[in-house]
Amino acid sequence: MHFALQFSGKQKQRRIDATCSLQQTSHRLFIRDRISNISFQVDTGSDASLIPANTYQKRNSSQQAFFAANSTTIDVYGQKTLSLNFNLRRDFLWTFLIADISTPILGADFLYYFELVPDLRNKCLRDTKTKLQSVGHLKYANLHLVQISISKDTIYHKLLKEFPSITKLPNPNQPVKHTTVHHIVTKGPPAMAKPRRLAPDRLKIAKYRISKYDASGTFTTFEKQLCFPTPHGSQESELAKAQQNDPETQMLLQDKSSPLQLALKPCLSTNSDLICDISTGSSRPLVPESFRRLNFEQLHNISHPGIAATTKLISARYVWPNMKSNIKEWVRYCESCQRSKVQRHTKAPLGTFSSPDSRFQQIHIAIVGPLPPSDGCIYLLTMINRFSRWPEAIPIADMQTKTICTAIFHTWISHFG
Repeated sequence: MHFALQFSGKQKQRRIDATCSLQQTSHRLFIRDRISNISFQVDTGSDASLIPANTYQKRNSSQQAFFAANSTTIDVYGQKTLSLNFNLRRDFLWTFLIADISTPILGADFLYYFELVPDLRNKCLRDTKTKLQSVGHLKYANLHLVQISISKDTIYHKLLKEFPSITKLPNPNQPVKHTTVHHIVTKGPPAMAKPRRLAPDRLKIAKYRISKYDASGTFTTFEKQLCFPTPHGSQESELAKAQQNDPETQMLLQDKSSPLQLALKPCLSTNSDLICDISTGSSRPLVPESFRRLNFEQLHNISHPGIAATTKLISARYVWPNMKSNIKEWVRYCESCQRSKVQRHTKAPLGTFSSPDSRFQQIHIAIVGPLPPSDGCIYLLTMINRFSRWPEAIPIADMQTKTICTAIFHTWISHFG
């Protein structure tokens, strides 16, 4: 029987304990990455996935020290995110620990996250998600069985035990203790917010996190049709009644040679059913003649697009016979479109300007005026930061160089440097 030697005090460093301190060898499955051509050892007994450090990384001081059960020190030099390809029709993006080891290891954390199962008898790695398998090879290798163990008596664990709700997911069946209620405002003008420009380094971090969430399946992608605005409940009920009384609609229902695939779809806000076309994969209501011009004006009058854009906009939501010819005629006779029509467009070539990398590198100034006098000032000096688009406006008495320099110095430079 072996007895563990214990010392007084608290364990302050993270530690990796091997379940067996002796060097043991066993058949291990190795899978080759198609991108880097590196063979990874599949080890279901290892809790962490590791990659070996190179000579340059070993010259630097280790960021963290792990200790094995045989008292040997395992230096860790940081983390590295790799994209692996095992010929399973998907890439595996994972963050590995860079440690002082000789063989890359795919631990249980990697296998559990990507739903992979090793098969030693058939020498392959099975993907339970795509039902594919990647063929590997077996060879004798050291038995690592790396397990991560963290001391449970630190001040941080005591603090987390005092507030368990921080690390536990909320239970939807548990009654809410607060009175905060979130709702969508449906009255008044639509709510909106301007996009906030990020610095280049923060934008790079945000793009990386979003791509990681997207690859892990955290984000849910909706169908394009769900983003379209739906008609109001009163319009749905009136449209359903018009379909029942329209003889052309009833003829299309009985016509088996029509390219439209008509079906009854229940309305969300009324008890009636709408006759919709499902040939495009989305439900498009069949519009009777009395509603066609109304639906056209509701969508076309938003921005008065051209014939092709209006046809694409309306055909994605509604359908009726000879729809393209009707839309073409109505767009040509639109009075607002005719008034704003320009026969000849002269486009000047665009200048080339390099984009700034940070705030206050470049500012644009302009002079507005002369304006009605106010406190002896008849001109307005405008300044805007090209990166953050922060504007400033300073009243000035004249357009002399000295006056402009003095205004810039006492306002912009005094505020921002």
